[in-house]
Amino acid sequence: MLKTIVFFTVLFITLGAALLILDSPDAILGDDESQQIAAQAIPHSVAHNTVTKHYTEDGVLSYSFDANILEYYRVKKENHPTEDFTLIKSLRLTVYQNRRPWLIRAKEGKITDNGQTLILWDDVVLRHTSDEGNVTELQTSRLTIKPEEKIAETDQVVHIKSRNVELKGEGMRADMKSEKIHLLSKVEGFYDPI
Repeated sequence: MLKTIVFFTVLFITLGAALLILDSPDAILGDDESQQIAAQAIPHSVAHNTVTKHYTEDGVLSYSFDANILEYYRVKKENHPTEDFTLIKSLRLTVYQNRRPWLIRAKEGKITDNGQTLILWDDVVLRHTSDEGNVTELQTSRLTIKPEEKIAETDQVVHIKSRNVELKGEGMRADMKSEKIHLLSKVEGFYDPI
């Protein structure tokens, strides 16, 4: 008797759920276009523990990066061109310029524009050691990098620490070729002449 009650209870719950789903409006379940986009949001390919190196036309190492996970996406939207991008988990980027590289790390990021632009977020740190041995470290929440142009930019708050200087500003442009960093607005600083 108990088995019969359990059986009919499960049957009624299953039929009720099926009717609810079949009778639901598209706003709840999503229309065909949103379902297609969601289906296409599945990565086209995934790579784990990846290291890549990029060279200039002269064969000189320009930059390299390694990531724990790369997920490549090709998303097609109706009446729009296909969007290609790669999502990155745990990125470590090294941009080579002269003898001292720029080291950049972030927990997450995205590669767009056929690899020409990297957008990094979540605990972004950029670190550089000058020829004199001075270490400069920048921290921000989001950073856009053009690795071939060796430019890094953000419109977010940036904290810069060096041997005896601390700076904070909103917005930043770093030119890794000339080793110049420009804070764009709301700049505050602290200097300890030790």
